[in-house]
Amino acid sequence: MNQEKKEEQKENIRLGDLLLIVLVSFLLLAVGVALCLLPPSELSERENRRLQPWTVPTAESLLSGRYAEELRLACVDQFPLREQIVTWKATAEKALGFGENHGVLFGKDGYLIPRYKTNDESVLEKNIEAMDGFSETIAEQGIPTFGLFAPRSADIMTERLPALYRRVADLEAEERLLATIQNRPFEAVLPRELLRQAAEGRQTQYRTDHHWTTYGAYLSYCALMEQMGIEPYEESFFRIERVSDDFLGSFYAKAGGVADRTDTVALYRYEGDGGFVIRNEETGERLDGFYDESALSGSDHYRVFLGGNYGRITICDPSAERPRLLLIKDSYANCLIPFLALHFDLDVIDLRYYPKSLSALLEENDYDLALFVQGVSTLLDDPALARLRGTR
Repeated sequence: MNQEKKEEQKENIRLGDLLLIVLVSFLLLAVGVALCLLPPSELSERENRRLQPWTVPTAESLLSGRYAEELRLACVDQFPLREQIVTWKATAEKALGFGENHGVLFGKDGYLIPRYKTNDESVLEKNIEAMDGFSETIAEQGIPTFGLFAPRSADIMTERLPALYRRVADLEAEERLLATIQNRPFEAVLPRELLRQAAEGRQTQYRTDHHWTTYGAYLSYCALMEQMGIEPYEESFFRIERVSDDFLGSFYAKAGGVADRTDTVALYRYEGDGGFVIRNEETGERLDGFYDESALSGSDHYRVFLGGNYGRITICDPSAERPRLLLIKDSYANCLIPFLALHFDLDVIDLRYYPKSLSALLEENDYDLALFVQGVSTLLDDPALARLRGTR
């Protein structure tokens, strides 16, 4: 009798193994068929990046091993229901008490805050050195230079960090990092403490994105004007217009599509802000004002400011003679530009997209002053500013 039971148990195990093999084989076959039949996706709106397409192998790509890497990336990027699976995984981990996902911490009040990264400061040093050299060069032409630097969310939202992370964070390293921006040939403005204090009552950083809010940009504009000796406009001068209450930004994408709260995007409008002449100097096209509200129908609502990034645009008020400002910026400046346009005609350069010589630009144009507007995260990670070294 016992022997019969044992045989029956073995038979059940073999049947279970067979069913598992069939199920796994079916799933693998279904994924393979889906990868072959579904049209490839070109863009991930949530991650704001282009996806790796399927490529045709060549003798060179096969021998070099490049095709194997392209195939691996394509399988990852084109995997059926990829974004949904990533979200399910992140949601499950958060429910199980995980305090972060992909290096993004789940902070208080719905804030998503990336971990500090201060181990390698070589990019920062090269960028600062390049800005120093550029500032010294144009100072010989009588052009003063200022720098406005947007702190990272972790620099502002310290009290909203998870308690355990606050205890182990290397805050002294942060102080050293931020101190390197001070005492340079250019006049630096780092409104960290101003934004931190204001954040106790109003939102200066987006919960789900790396940029400052328009209110945070306004406070930074006020700090910059004070440094320049210019009277800023009072907040009451502007008509605050909320254009989105469901913005989910770059930290939301990096954290796997998990967020407790969405963000609000506001515009600081003023009379005449549609009368500026804004021109894309790379294409010759004219931009239709500071705001592209068609961007609100997509996933990246921050693109409402100017419609995104350009290599070079110029902004002028045709009705007045005003000082001309050379602005070298990253995307943090996009929501700041409408404030600056109240005081200056602007020549706006984003070195990530501007391939031409800055030396030629300086020879062909007259500027009254220059301004860097960069995020601290850009200074740490993006070497584009190193191109300033070649400016003479």
